[in-house]
Amino acid sequence: MPKIFRNVLIISSLLVTVGYASAQQVQTVTGTLSVAELSAGQSTSLTVTYQATDDAKVTGLGLRLHYDSSVLEMGDYTDRLRESAQPFQIKDDTSDFDSDPKTDKYFLTSWADTSGDGWPFDAVQPATLYAVPLTAISGFNGSTLKFTTSSTAAGYSFESTDVVVAKIPGTVSTLSDLTASYPAFVTAAGGINIPVEKIGNGPDTTSNTGDDVTVKGSYVVGDLTFVRPPVNLEAPAATWCPAKDSNGDGCTTGNNTAKDPTRMGTNLGFRRMQFAEAEAWCSAENGRLPTRAEITTHIMPLVGNGKAFETDLVWPQKSSKYWTADKNTAGDKAFVFTTRNSSNDNVVNNVTQSFNLKNSPLWVMCVGDKPAASTKAITLTPAFASDVLSYTATVANPVTEVTLAPVLTDSFAAVDSITANGTEVTGSKFTMADGSNPVDVKVLAEDGTGTTTYSELLLAQRLWRLRLLKEQP
Repeated sequence: MPKIFRNVLIISSLLVTVGYASAQQVQTVTGTLSVAELSAGQSTSLTVTYQATDDAKVTGLGLRLHYDSSVLEMGDYTDRLRESAQPFQIKDDTSDFDSDPKTDKYFLTSWADTSGDGWPFDAVQPATLYAVPLTAISGFNGSTLKFTTSSTAAGYSFESTDVVVAKIPGTVSTLSDLTASYPAFVTAAGGINIPVEKIGNGPDTTSNTGDDVTVKGSYVVGDLTFVRPPVNLEAPAATWCPAKDSNGDGCTTGNNTAKDPTRMGTNLGFRRMQFAEAEAWCSAENGRLPTRAEITTHIMPLVGNGKAFETDLVWPQKSSKYWTADKNTAGDKAFVFTTRNSSNDNVVNNVTQSFNLKNSPLWVMCVGDKPAASTKAITLTPAFASDVLSYTATVANPVTEVTLAPVLTDSFAAVDSITANGTEVTGSKFTMADGSNPVDVKVLAEDGTGTTTYSELLLAQRLWRLRLLKEQP
């Protein structure tokens, strides 16, 4: 019995020892950079080495190197461990194997023992698996490389450390361009006429009872300004809705002004016009008829609200039809945009060819375009260049507001400050005063040391002089 007991103890001890060793079996990959900090356009070489616990020979390894291809460009590998190597390839990381959304690609490499002698058989560990060049491209602001495995040797875990490629702070503190402008409306011709707001007496048809509505004069969206149909005597019926002729075309008393009591009450009536009169009306108001695309894009009824059509506007709704500018290729057939179903008031959003309605009275809303250019540029003489120190420019009179648009040579630098007349400017817009208007634009390099100050002098709202001063760190 004592002998048997001793054997059991020995076996148990061996099992514990084997289990402990198995838990420590690791395949370790390490990445080392030849240069740890880069700026855009510079390169480094990443060397990847491998070692197994106790330099063991195993069945192989499948390895992924994850990187961000938007800021790093990978070149052709060198120093490849060819022993038992499988084909190498770059793949899109659509499965996000490293759980890092910033890395979008990975370099897949693998080795598999096919002789039965173990891998790596000849290479001394730690063994160099490969080296690969990495180049920082435009927009590089530092990046992290990560390793994952597609396969490991049975009984082995995997360990690696992320490789950080840092960014060298930039020293450039200049501008590649500097432009200035002022609002074009200072000199632009007048736009579309904006009618005043009107108060409708609301669905109960009685004023000052709590449900009065405000009929807006205009609706601005993007580069377009829509204006409401004229109401009551804003468009005289005799001029804009001619009496019916022998063919029955035209308006009759009572239908040249149509109300929408469900939404706006009874005290306001929107004028309706024939197609030719609608075109003439919009032209006289410095506008035009909108296209179908403009209406379907910008004046869409709000689905889910039976009375909604850009709700805040309170423009004609019930069974409403508006003239649009669209015609057929021959130019003799007009189209109408229909917003509501006449029987149940549902939103239908359909456009109907309506040449047969050309001489019928329909509602008209006009649209005006903003000026072709919302700002007018101030021209520098000579043209701007970072190393040119002085400029002159004339500024149209009267101009009271100027906007600067500095463009950094190095995107990682910053406009440290803009001052006008001794006061720091919020943003890049400032107000000019009569007489001298000194303006400074100070650029600070990414390293926080180098600066360049562009000094400008605007005189009497007419002459603009600019000097460039470079301050060395």
